[in-house]
Amino acid sequence: MTPGKDRHFGADLALQTATREAVLAFLLANAAEYSRTEAAFKINRSIPAASTPVRITQTAYWIKKHDDIDASRWQLPSVKSRTNCGGCHEDAEAGTFEDAAMRIPR
Repeated sequence: MTPGKDRHFGADLALQTATREAVLAFLLANAAEYSRTEAAFKINRSIPAASTPVRITQTAYWIKKHDDIDASRWQLPSVKSRTNCGGCHEDAEAGTFEDAAMRIPR
């Protein structure tokens, strides 16, 4: 699957071969460089050629788009963390991330 799968954020994934292959296929099919959404294009464009960020939250585009969000918003029960895209983006599951579908909880 992916290099270092036994060190995935401090945990051994211990996935069966079929599961690893399915996860890898999903990751490749949904990688920013293959997606045709505007968000994926902008994310991919913000990543330097010799760089491979491990988290979307490490990309320049993501940081720029989220820098004005107060830290307290990330702690709200409906958001919980910077990695819970669906906490604010109604279209997160579709992967489109249109501005009109964004609702920052109060």
